[in-house]
Amino acid sequence: MEAELYVLRSSSSCHDDGAENSDKKCLPILYQEEDEDNDLQYWDCNEVVPFKNSLFWVSYDTGILFCDGILGDNPKIYYIRFHPDNFVRDNPLSMCKALYRSLCVTDGGCQLVFVDVARHDATGLGPMAPGTGFTMTLWKLKMTGNSIMPWEWMNDAVVTSAELWAANSSEHLPRKVMMLPLVSLDMRNIVHVVLYGWETGSFSLVTIDLSDKQLLGSVVTYIKSSKEGLCTDDADLVRAKPSFFPHFLPSEFPKFLNLNSIMELKQN
Repeated sequence: MEAELYVLRSSSSCHDDGAENSDKKCLPILYQEEDEDNDLQYWDCNEVVPFKNSLFWVSYDTGILFCDGILGDNPKIYYIRFHPDNFVRDNPLSMCKALYRSLCVTDGGCQLVFVDVARHDATGLGPMAPGTGFTMTLWKLKMTGNSIMPWEWMNDAVVTSAELWAANSSEHLPRKVMMLPLVSLDMRNIVHVVLYGWETGSFSLVTIDLSDKQLLGSVVTYIKSSKEGLCTDDADLVRAKPSFFPHFLPSEFPKFLNLNSIMELKQN
């Protein structure tokens, strides 16, 4: 199986008036297991993640395609499958995996981490079944030194809902499944997640420190209920949210921006 790679390059000549050149390459897709080509038959790209000198095309149902050396003369396309979670194996394509998985750049841009929230009730949508919980697993992508498959997943952390709930009271951390996980750009033990109230339409954000299972700060509620939300400026968001859960776009302030100095100027 091959992938078509299109690279758009700006001209380096001063006589081309900013002309752009398009370069097309047909590259074989390299993978480890023989059955992994089946994953690509129904490929659906959820997002693209840049990391160092590579681009990663992500399908949260199956795995990632990544192009190593995309700016060089000899780029290579690899496929690496996500690890199946412990609770959903039979029909992963119907489990809304994109709601519970994220591929994140962390450690100041030095590490790529895949975070997966596996529901114990094997359900993709709706509130958790009574008496069930979830398991959050972090995998980091590690260089192997193998020329055939230079990357592999290494287990980095495993945290269960039981551990999180034991460390935080229900008043501070509602007993809801955690969705749309986002690992901090700076520290991979810090994870931001969404708590969605399926019954009321509430929408909240929480931050967890996986090293001690503690909630950082408090729950930030953006929408208390769908009924109240329809009366605010966020009415369009409230109507769309039950059927449209996009991933967060991580960003950071420029390094040269001194926020402390700006706050001091405002106070003066």
